[in-house]
Amino acid sequence: MDWKKKIAAVVFLLSLVCVPVAAFLLPDQAVSKTERRKLAKKPAFTVAAFWDGTYMEQLETYFSEQFPVRDGLRTVKAETETALLGKADTNGYFKVEDGIYHLEAELNEKNVDRVADSVEKLCAEQFQNADCYVAVIPDKNYYLADKQYPTLDYERLDEMIQAEIPSAQKISLYGKLHLKDYYRTDLHWKQEKITGVVDTLVQSMGQQTNTISDGWQIATEDFVGAYGAASAWKTAPDKMIYRTDLSIERMQVYDYERKQNVSVYAPEKIGGMDDYDFYLWGARALLTIQNPECHNGKKLLLFRDSFGSSIAPLLAEYYEEVTLVDLRYVSASHALELLGDTEYQDVLFLYSAPILNHGDSLRFG
Repeated sequence: MDWKKKIAAVVFLLSLVCVPVAAFLLPDQAVSKTERRKLAKKPAFTVAAFWDGTYMEQLETYFSEQFPVRDGLRTVKAETETALLGKADTNGYFKVEDGIYHLEAELNEKNVDRVADSVEKLCAEQFQNADCYVAVIPDKNYYLADKQYPTLDYERLDEMIQAEIPSAQKISLYGKLHLKDYYRTDLHWKQEKITGVVDTLVQSMGQQTNTISDGWQIATEDFVGAYGAASAWKTAPDKMIYRTDLSIERMQVYDYERKQNVSVYAPEKIGGMDDYDFYLWGARALLTIQNPECHNGKKLLLFRDSFGSSIAPLLAEYYEEVTLVDLRYVSASHALELLGDTEYQDVLFLYSAPILNHGDSLRFG
């Protein structure tokens, strides 16, 4: 037994030496794609930082974040907790067959009430001459056949939206989506699966829909979404498909924050921190899509979250302009100030249920 203990001790001591050396010698990773964040950089040594302890604290953080097998250990931890220890979830994420989901069980009525009141105020005070609409995108948990995991009280959510936003017409999307319409490793819907949602929205807003011809392309076959990254489970990647045709190719997108025109899709985002940023460049506070192929005189103002990035190009085929406002990154008052006196025929509030449930992130002021 003594020799086994000695070998174990030697291995342990070598790991204590080798891991920090490897962390110093291997190239630093700027970001963690699996954790969707920037990683600590190697701290600069100064005598003052050493004596006050700051340097050692930064060095400890650097080692922990640049650990050579960090992602592998996260996967081992997640698989051990669920497969071996029998936990139903890991850090709030759970698996059903080959899909990954996030627990979203308790309806925060205070947040929903705040959002509903704010939407009603905007409709009544800012868009008296427009037709206003509101639609809720269900979380993919809603469509799980296995109901062992709790879900939001959608009946109560709908009651609140119906009662507290009388100035907007409600559009139900529940029957237009299915579990297969969402990515297995992500929270978002697949663009190629939401043509029925587009038809429902467009028809509810008083327009005739067109037959969508072939025009689908593959952006990547290696998409591991936010749920796959955050849970750390090993899982097969999703395929990301996007819609393209002559109309979309000719659309012009203006980014108000950067004060420049950008493309509808961003191929350079593939392989970055989040492949879903391929759609309209990801998080953007204020964008306007102009469609030179449409001449019906109609403009749509779309208040949206990240789900809006993939559906907006499809909606834009029915409008001369679609302006997207993401209130997580810009206040409603500032957005309307930047947009000036533009007249919109349709105003659509399109939000996923989790965003409504965490409505304190939306800046209506």
